[in-house]
Parts: sequence; structure tokens; C-alpha cells
Amino acid sequence: MKKISIIIPLYNKEKTIYETVNSCLSQDYTNIEVVVVDDGSTDNSLNMIKSITDSRLVVKSFPNGGVSAARNRGAKIANGDFLIFIDADDLMLSNCVSTLVALGKKYPGADIYCGNCEVVSNGESNPFCKNKKEGFIKNNFRERYFRKFTMSAGSTMYSKVSYERHGGYDIRISVFEDTDFDLRYLRFAKIVYTPKCLYKHILDNAELSVNLKPLNCYYTNYADFNDATCFWEKIIMAMIVYAIICKFKYAGKTYEYKILKKKFRRYYGYIHIHKFLSVLFR
Repeated sequence: MKKISIIIPLYNKEKTIYETVNSCLSQDYTNIEVVVVDDGSTDNSLNMIKSITDSRLVVKSFPNGGVSAARNRGAKIANGDFLIFIDADDLMLSNCVSTLVALGKKYPGADIYCGNCEVVSNGESNPFCKNKKEGFIKNNFRERYFRKFTMSAGSTMYSKVSYERHGGYDIRISVFEDTDFDLRYLRFAKIVYTPKCLYKHILDNAELSVNLKPLNCYYTNYADFNDATCFWEKIIMAMIVYAIICKFKYAGKTYEYKILKKKFRRYYGYIHIHKFLSVLFR
């Protein structure tokens, strides 16, 4: 049996971390380890999981370095053949790991195995992807843009070998850090998808939409359209850049909004294409 490492970056999630850890330890696939990387929490988060005595739970504490650094630290600590990252306020369904492992046996040789996820908001739950076809992804960037699959934390399993080749998360980025991580993976990875929902992303717990951070924490501070390898990678970049620009605009952050507008002025054509496609197909 392959060993699977589930990595949870933790920072001030005292209200949710116990349930998140329990959802990971309650998997019907038992050859797992759950690595909690405390990123300098200042609340009661660590005390909430002290009562858990499962030997598969590993808890390590470090000074605050951000979510990307915490995930990278977790990957270094991990002893598994495959890695799964999950946020400290989301939930794994009990068949998540077993489904991904079975997918690996059915489609050997991939770098990434991923499933669908349930997005929970105001008590309502809906699948993120509408694609009902299982198998290898043929065009990584295009199919990712059209939500034919998702690399959401909690429903995505990475081979340790591919993660080491990839290089991990950029520790400079703490907002939309997964965009940078995913795009660099999509350039080389062989990906297999199952339409089964494997975890719950609980929007009610998310703080991303209400707490704006300094610009240098955002993906946009480091995004460079010249690094993109194809048209569809640029469209994904445009989608995220536009979302971040809108966040600062509607929050009344005029200074940051103007900086972003100026930086990406040359690439607004891609943003307009994204806006057109989002109306046409979504």
C-alpha cells in the first residue's frame, strides 16, 4: 500500500482545525499520515488538537512564514509517496484518499490525481466542476480554464517525485499562491481526473474575500505574462489578475488598484477575452 501524506498548514483556525484533522484521520484508506504545520498561531488552534492521540498525526510548529512556507515545510517532513494539501477550515470526505489511490492504480504514471469538490456556501453544496468524464486530461490549461477539472487543495494528490521536480510553493506569495503553484505544474504534469466529489470547500469559513493584504503578498506582484507557455495559460492568468484587480477596486483601495491597472495595461486584451468567455460559457 502506498503511503499518503496529508499536509495541513495551520494559522489561527481554532474554530475549524479539530474537525478538519478528524476528517483526514477518518479516511477509509488507513496508510496515511496527517502533518499539521503550525505557522505561528496566536490563538487556541494547537490546544484544539492536543487531545487527538492518533499515532498517524504529526504536529510541528514554526515561526510565522506564511501559508506557502508552511506547505513546503510539510512536504519536507512528509514520508509519503504522494502528497495531499488541505486547508485548515475544509473537510475531506471519508473516501477521498482511497478514491485517489484507486485512480492511481487504474491510470498509472500520472503526476497528479484529482477529484471534484463540493463548494459549500450558506448551507448549500454544489460541485465545482461539471465534467463527468474520468481519465487523463488532454489539454491542461484549456481544460483547467473551463473547469473540466480542478486542482483544489483537499481533492488533489501529487506524486512526491513530481512535487520535488516542481519546486513547491513560492514563499513570497500568500494570496492566490495556488495559482502560481498550479500554473507551473500544468506546464509539465500528466493529470488524471475523477468527477467524484472528494472534499468540501466551506466558503463560510474563508477570509480571503474580506481581509485584504499588502500587494506584495498577492500573485499579481510576481505574475509575468511573458513566462506563459501558451494562450490558455495567459487566459487563466488574466482571470486571476482581473479578480485581484476587482478586489482592490471594490474595496476602495484606489492606490493599489491604479498600480495593478498600470502593470497589466498591456495585457488587458486577455482580460477582455476572459470576460467574454466567462459570459459565453459559464
